[in-house]
Amino acid sequence: MVELIKINEDNALAFRPLIREDAYPFLLDPDVLALGLVKDDTAFAAAVFRILEGGEAQLLSVAVSESGRRQGYGTELIVEATDFMVDQMDVIRLSCDFVEGGDDKEAFKGFLKYLEFESEKQAGGCYRISLKKLRENRLLEGGSKDCKSVADLTSMERKLLYREEMDLKPLDEQGWIEEQLSCVKQDGPGLDSVLIFTKGDGSGDIYEDQPKEGALCVQWVRSDSDNPATVLSLFRYAMKKLESYPEDTEIYVPVLNEASERLTEKILGEGAEKIEQSYHAELDLEVEL
Repeated sequence: MVELIKINEDNALAFRPLIREDAYPFLLDPDVLALGLVKDDTAFAAAVFRILEGGEAQLLSVAVSESGRRQGYGTELIVEATDFMVDQMDVIRLSCDFVEGGDDKEAFKGFLKYLEFESEKQAGGCYRISLKKLRENRLLEGGSKDCKSVADLTSMERKLLYREEMDLKPLDEQGWIEEQLSCVKQDGPGLDSVLIFTKGDGSGDIYEDQPKEGALCVQWVRSDSDNPATVLSLFRYAMKKLESYPEDTEIYVPVLNEASERLTEKILGEGAEKIEQSYHAELDLEVEL
């Protein structure tokens, strides 16, 4: 027998494998609604929503275990949650931001379309390019003398790196940071500009769509300067360090917004392939599911 339940502090761990990592920390917030499906005391489906202002709810995560897929359970979760939010929370619109690519390209967007969501592309996603193609881009010729590899940071400077907005210490402790490629520019007491590369082992522990061992990922980039040339100088510095890498090395560059997407396209050039695309979807809840 399948049972629909609210996910709470007592049962959250049972549903954790079914909830996106970036949504799980918000699971018990008062403005979050989380529902799950249980069969024979086993959690096999979950959906998490954040209630926003203006009668809007945002779908943060929805997943069904492999054994329960293609049986309508994902739809059931959305419908049950929608009915509850309309009746109890005065929600009139449901939205969702998501990224698709790889083997499941179009899968989630198709699921939302079935539920009558309207989806549109937005800035964001992930680009991939081979080192051979990247080397052919004249924008990245040369280097920048005022950059410094993470490998050359002093212990005090490394502590500054750990204080950045992104928690880099776990990546460092796992040995995932490519310290020769990762670099900083330091004009004052802080680290004004940072470019962090990671190198995976093929397990997908760092990022999900990693087709082969040895692929590099731009894990994080930040600059206090509004001048794109600052970020470009970091990439130029990294390119000098990449001279010893095989030409078939693949480099992944995630982008989050329109500005970073424009800069990424300028730096990588025409040889870059966009393997993941960001979307925004909305559903007017006056339309019955």
